[in-house]
Amino acid sequence: MRKKILILGSFSKGALEHQYVRGFLNNNWEVEKLDIQISVHEQANLHIINKLTNRFFPDIFLASINKKAIEKAREINPLVVLIFKGMEIKAETILELKQHCKLVCNYNPDHPFKFYSRGAGNTNVLKGIPHYDIYFSYSKNIVNQLNNKFKVKSYCIPFGYDNQIKPVKFSEKNITDDFIFIGAWDMQREKDLTNLIDYPITLFGPTNWRNKLASNKEMLSKLSTHSLYEQDYANACFTAFGVLNFIRSQNLIEQSHNMRTFEVTGYGGLLISQRTEEQLDFFEEDKEAIYFDELGELKEKLNYLQNNPNKVAEIKLNAHQRSLSSGYDYNARTKALIEKLEKYV
Repeated sequence: MRKKILILGSFSKGALEHQYVRGFLNNNWEVEKLDIQISVHEQANLHIINKLTNRFFPDIFLASINKKAIEKAREINPLVVLIFKGMEIKAETILELKQHCKLVCNYNPDHPFKFYSRGAGNTNVLKGIPHYDIYFSYSKNIVNQLNNKFKVKSYCIPFGYDNQIKPVKFSEKNITDDFIFIGAWDMQREKDLTNLIDYPITLFGPTNWRNKLASNKEMLSKLSTHSLYEQDYANACFTAFGVLNFIRSQNLIEQSHNMRTFEVTGYGGLLISQRTEEQLDFFEEDKEAIYFDELGELKEKLNYLQNNPNKVAEIKLNAHQRSLSSGYDYNARTKALIEKLEKYV
């Protein structure tokens, strides 16, 4: 009889949860899933009154989805309930879910109790921490903090890449002269990218980039209207001369990594990222990735790369081979997570 897991999270296009659904299926688990975000967000953003109500009294919109989560667990009696982040799940719901499964676990792709930006977490995330049987984080430092502060069983499962997506076959004709940046807007990223205005850079990201750059005409001209998902994302990473990775402040503070750390390299691209301890462990500097601490150093490295295209090709190949040999794909990440689960079921 196959083991059964209920996954609660977001299942919108490009969501991390899809990788773990596939990973569990590939490892012969039966998977049930429930989206705990879409209905809540649709209702909360229906009109201005709901938006204001949600901002100050968010629990009003959470009752229905918490009830559905409990009903789903009661119906299928999974061995494990795995909640991604859990901004919508109340602490009392976690306790109720425990009545219908062996383990209730969390995978949080953000910091679980230091919220560096709006949407990174809330009181439900914070209050829920002590009630989970196992807490998974992408960061070693965060795992240590969870163990020390909350005494909850915590393990590190880093981000990864989708090895079912294959980048275009290598050809010199496929490689562009442009560096690219893929990611959401924030003020610091706009400032850093504006300081690189003289370099051939194309920006890819959510639609709010266009509004944010309305008064920054030079950068606006570098913004692509094309959204990148799955195969298009992999192709863009591979064909770009290099992929700039300005990571969030939380990743710098925790000396961790982000999703692009593995996506760019796994798809055969050249990662050009701010230097952190974890990234240095994953990819060797100047052999498998390029790192920098400040913009002056970054400019020096961009100039070097532009004059040494053979080095770019060499690093891309090394990074892709490291990703394969080290098991940085999400199927391997899921196997590692399953190994932890099976210690307690």
